Amino acid sequence: MKVLMSLGFIITLSLVGGSVAAKAAGYDATGNVRFICDQLGPEDLAAVPGSDWVLSSGMLANGAIRLINLRDKSTTVLFPSAASRERPNKKTYESCPGPIGSEGDKFRAHGLYLRPGQNAVHTLYVVHHGGRESIEVFEFDARPKAPTLTWIGCAVAPDPIGLNSVVGLSDGGFITTNFLPRGTDAAARERMMAGEINGEVWEWHPGTGWKKVPGSEAAGPNGLEISKDGKWLYIGGWGSQSFIRLSRGQTPVKKDSVSVGFHLDNLRWAPDGTLLAAGQGGTAPSQTSNVVKVNPTTLKVQELSVNELGQLPNNVSFTPSASFQAQQPLLTAQYKYIQVDHYALGEAFDNIMPGTIDSYWYQTNSAVFGGTLSASSAASSMQSQMKNYLATAASG
Repeated sequence: MKVLMSLGFIITLSLVGGSVAAKAAGYDATGNVRFICDQLGPEDLAAVPGSDWVLSSGMLANGAIRLINLRDKSTTVLFPSAASRERPNKKTYESCPGPIGSEGDKFRAHGLYLRPGQNAVHTLYVVHHGGRESIEVFEFDARPKAPTLTWIGCAVAPDPIGLNSVVGLSDGGFITTNFLPRGTDAAARERMMAGEINGEVWEWHPGTGWKKVPGSEAAGPNGLEISKDGKWLYIGGWGSQSFIRLSRGQTPVKKDSVSVGFHLDNLRWAPDGTLLAAGQGGTAPSQTSNVVKVNPTTLKVQELSVNELGQLPNNVSFTPSASFQAQQPLLTAQYKYIQVDHYALGEAFDNIMPGTIDSYWYQTNSAVFGGTLSASSAASSMQSQMKNYLATAASG
């Protein structure tokens, strides 16, 4: 599964033909987790700014670029489809051989990046596997009731680069990861998983083409993000199970990394200025889905287990693990306060958590994570808020 997280919700897309439980088991909401079913191998997600739309890619046979409506949970295939359009930008993508032909089951859409534009017209960069290994570029117009996708160009990757993630740049260029070079065997993948350096990050610009990013060599470079000023790249080290921060355009190159303890797959900016990092941990048959927050300045890692956090706001029977208690002192303190002091009242957690306090909780925890507020001060403040609320509720 791939997870899209935002301020007040978590959306999990359920795979069709993927490694998830049978649909007969049910996809009822679990805490803050909501399910949108009948997807086809969603490998990456891109939220459309100011809308209820999310774009997804498909990494199975007959994969596609899909548009998901979060409000009514409907899904529409945008590409390839009879409704998709073409308007080649030959000036920016002069080396592109032309639109993607009919690929049938060979078409795969992998990493996605939506670069916001003006008036709800954005640029979508797609990692494509099929008849060619390439970054395909589209114009995504969110103004119509039914948004449209128009193909405008591409850049074909040199051999043997095996593309994974991508971020778009202002000139129409992009930066992308070479996760696992094409033509390698299973043994090479195993060595990469053991930490052997096998790939790197590449940058492409109109007119100059492909260039390796200095100092970007890594073991299975996977997810990718870029700072707002373009001076830093953030890379998911899948093989090394690490988060990597790399300078861009600086001499000498600056490179730092921190272990996350799982195979880091996708990276996305969170609204609070941290990075959400998701990936896979454990080994079969006990694999896990993992999500952490990483502070891009301090490289502090905060665990955000979907299983744990998904239960916390709605289930007072939740028991924090040792690692959760160590990395989430504020949430743990508040859990203990409510569980120990007020469980006897028989009130469900969400019933004693009005919106104002819920928002305050989020802001306070973000302050603790950002280092501007101590956990003890935050816990004391939250306890006062809860006590005042409960006292008012009891007397009312």
